[in-house]
Amino acid sequence: MVHEQLKRFTYILWNTGNFWGRIFIISLICWPLVLAAVATAGGGTTITSLLALVPFFTLVLGIAIYPAIDAVMLVLDGGRNILKWIAAIIGVELVIGAYFSAMPLSSDGGLVPLLVLVIAALILVSLSQKLTKIKYLLWIALLVLTIIFIAGGREKAKELLPEGSGRQDSGQSPVSQRYMENGLVIKRECTAENIVPKKETPTYVKAIPGLPVITMVANCREDDMITRLEPWEEIDVRHRDFGPLRGKENRCSYNYCGDSIPVGGEVGAVTRARFANDLSFPQFPFGVVVFYIIDDEGKLVDSGYVPHPGGIVRLTNTSSKQAALFSRYNIMKTYFEDKDYKIQVGWDGSTVAYEMIRNTHPSSAQ
Repeated sequence: MVHEQLKRFTYILWNTGNFWGRIFIISLICWPLVLAAVATAGGGTTITSLLALVPFFTLVLGIAIYPAIDAVMLVLDGGRNILKWIAAIIGVELVIGAYFSAMPLSSDGGLVPLLVLVIAALILVSLSQKLTKIKYLLWIALLVLTIIFIAGGREKAKELLPEGSGRQDSGQSPVSQRYMENGLVIKRECTAENIVPKKETPTYVKAIPGLPVITMVANCREDDMITRLEPWEEIDVRHRDFGPLRGKENRCSYNYCGDSIPVGGEVGAVTRARFANDLSFPQFPFGVVVFYIIDDEGKLVDSGYVPHPGGIVRLTNTSSKQAALFSRYNIMKTYFEDKDYKIQVGWDGSTVAYEMIRNTHPSSAQ
């Protein structure tokens, strides 16, 4: 009976020709798919959570502003039951929205269609109140998918499996995927099957006319000369954090697979002993962009790196002469000396952006 009332409610509301009535119906049916797409694209918890509220506000605004929705519910028998069912449907969509917001779906976008299929099947089987055994299997499938997403995708989930558990490596030795060196666990190496498409992105440095501001977008492949500094001149370097939707613009990659390190370095990471002394700046973490000042004689005056996304580092030309400000991606020098390694830096089109503000140290006025 209730299903017939819902069907009749939808039919009448759609055929009234009311724009907002149709938007209301479409949002109820399609909005979980929109949320899944946003979460897969890396929308993040905040954006996905806010978008999950759209069906709720659509219902509230529709009832408050457009009388067509109210009228259809009043005309039909069981209008109160219809409202309860609509509230239940929106409640389920809010739960789905909360799930999509909490799960890192972007870690394995290929599994998202399967996840949507499992959730849709679970809802329909639950409404039918039949096929109980199938419902339990769907709950197990949803639990397994949830674990995979939390682990960071199928590849990361495979790494968590113990040795000898049947994990396959597509022709690669398990040792190349996860092994010990000096007591440290080394993660999967980049293999041919994981190579991402190449996308070329140039580096540019631009001074803002009339302002002491310089903007920079770098692919990290070269030592980039940014500007010259006067004696005792300071410069503040700020990382421009573009957020999760533009992740490739927040860091530089270092191999064909697009692997990268967070702007401030990876927390808890330790550089392998055989590579530590080959870093351009061994005192700084692997994979960060180091800004450094050298004078005309090649002497290092100052250096530093931005400690976290959106952070700032201040450098000062403490010499008595002009000096130049450079940036360098802090990976092994071998990478930059060998063209086959060097071409991998920024291979996937990833870049890192900074804004710099010059200011004169009071001592320079003396």
